[in-house]
Amino acid sequence: MPPTSSSTIVTVTGDYQYQGESHSHSDPVPCLNLTFSVGVGMTQTGKLIYTELQSIANGIGKFHNGDYIREQDAVDCVKDLIKSLRRENETCNIRRFLGQAQVLQEDLVPLIVYYGRADEELFEVTIRCLMNLTQPARIVFKNEVPQDQSTRHCYIQVEEYLQEYKQAFVNEQFLKVLSEKLAYFLELNVLIERLLVLLRNILHVAATDVDRLRTDDDASTHDQIVWQMHQTGLDKLILYIASSDDERRFAIHVLEIISLMFRDQSPEQLSSAGASRSRREKERDEQELTRITDMERAKKQSQLLRLTTR
Repeated sequence: MPPTSSSTIVTVTGDYQYQGESHSHSDPVPCLNLTFSVGVGMTQTGKLIYTELQSIANGIGKFHNGDYIREQDAVDCVKDLIKSLRRENETCNIRRFLGQAQVLQEDLVPLIVYYGRADEELFEVTIRCLMNLTQPARIVFKNEVPQDQSTRHCYIQVEEYLQEYKQAFVNEQFLKVLSEKLAYFLELNVLIERLLVLLRNILHVAATDVDRLRTDDDASTHDQIVWQMHQTGLDKLILYIASSDDERRFAIHVLEIISLMFRDQSPEQLSSAGASRSRREKERDEQELTRITDMERAKKQSQLLRLTTR
């Protein structure tokens, strides 16, 4: 959304049209828990669209006493978000609005964490929405970086929101649910591709300026996600899919994921890490061998002493 000089909550009365669909409101659209910035120069149509999105976002759920509570119409609301994303204009207005509203951080990720295991329909539709929202900026801008200043500003905004999303995925509980679901779906042969694409999208997001300034021993957002993939067993599932003849159709997705996991590492770093690990293993084996040898020597000496004292 372009920079604004003021913020307001828009309410709508009467009949209006939103992207070709007729709506009628006798009362103002409810504004439950979110406030969005609306530009002073924004058209009435734009205000109506954003008010509709605000109503949809507020209908998904909210946090209460530290737990996320979904609304009864959460599935339909997430489906409405997907429909809205299909109708966005060339500046990705819907995507930027949802990024400003932090719908992914405040609603979609919590939906997976709190309800992803038990509600199959909610899990599936939320994954579809996450896949859409995490698409690389270059793809949603028709595989090119805009040249005109205003559209390029929108492109940069989408990139910034993607970086914020990536930070939101540094969530072990979220990745644990994904790991469990991926293992489950491997048996049923469903939804696997969507989960792999979502992982690819998450790992594809560029590093922030803060991450670029981190020292070598300070884990970046990317490093944290890769580590939590390891902690939750996602990396083992990826390797299983890569080595399974039955899952060859996912080979390109898996190749992208593995490549992106190590994209911040140079060949020299990877090779030296392997060598360092080998040296540690060798030292450990040598120490273990020395310990066993000493034990055997002590045992023989003890036996010899018993024989000489008889």
